[in-house]
Amino acid sequence: MAYKTETNQERLLQLATAYQTVFGAEGRRNDAQKLVMSDLEMHCFFNDGTANQNPKDGAVDPYAMAWAEGKRKALLEIKKLLKYAANPTPLPAVNKPTKRKRFQ
Repeated sequence: MAYKTETNQERLLQLATAYQTVFGAEGRRNDAQKLVMSDLEMHCFFNDGTANQNPKDGAVDPYAMAWAEGKRKALLEIKKLLKYAANPTPLPAVNKPTKRKRFQ
């Protein structure tokens, strides 16, 4: 891949199209793609909350919640790229991490 001659938008479209090849387009997925997407939605908390209370004391484990949120974020990124592949309009910063200064 010749990234130096491509724009960010072209790279984003190339990446989104690759995701669409793997996961299929919404409404046009084959059975295997539907099965995989359904499994990801279940395991990545797509339709559920990520804060699970301990039945003994009612406390929420912040580490477990952070772990679950990370899984959910990955699935949301996949879905965002699939949506973009279906309708490639300019998007604000996708996959562009922010730089934070730590412990100043």
